[in-house]
Amino acid sequence: MFSAYFIHNKIRHFTRALKCDFDKGLPSALSGRYVLPMVLSAAAMAAKPVTRAFMSDTTQSEPSGVAAQITRGVQRFMLQAGLVSLTEVVLPDGHRADIMALDKKGQITIVEVKSSLADFRSDQKWHAYKDFCDLLFFAVADGFPDEVIPAECGLLRADAYQAIILRAPAASPLAANRRKSLVTRFGRLAAQRLQLLNDPGCSGILRDLPNPVN
Repeated sequence: MFSAYFIHNKIRHFTRALKCDFDKGLPSALSGRYVLPMVLSAAAMAAKPVTRAFMSDTTQSEPSGVAAQITRGVQRFMLQAGLVSLTEVVLPDGHRADIMALDKKGQITIVEVKSSLADFRSDQKWHAYKDFCDLLFFAVADGFPDEVIPAECGLLRADAYQAIILRAPAASPLAANRRKSLVTRFGRLAAQRLQLLNDPGCSGILRDLPNPVN
């Protein structure tokens, strides 16, 4: 778990960087409405244990594996910041995004989870994600060498319970037509997964569809 001192310092440095960026005039995708809720949620994490804030059942076990722990922490963080997210989303070009998140304005964030330096070096498909999101983050665990993460990408530090922003990404707003297509894809995939959860017996029907979502 991150200490309150660690989170406090990261918030302080990040908000200073944000002020500089706002003075320069950030594009709308990185407006205060999007990023500041994340900063505020990090402040809330420093103020009280995240395990209590997020977990209705405090006996819940941690996911096994670093990647799974990072994924859960990032999704909880996104939810607290007002974004909904899905994991393992197949994009139109066939690549699979670890996490895709959507805010109420339809802005799309993709998060690439890296469990280790070897994982990062062995998989460089992140370039392809830039065509399918407004914001691209890497999410890593404590101890990961941050300097290897590309400068144009955002950086999240996460564990099984929380995440904090170490660096904001460069914004690259999607074209309207592509955004509409991706938001529709996101919604259909979420509905499909919910239906499978409610009725596992329909998996065969979904598998036989001529144009499955995923």
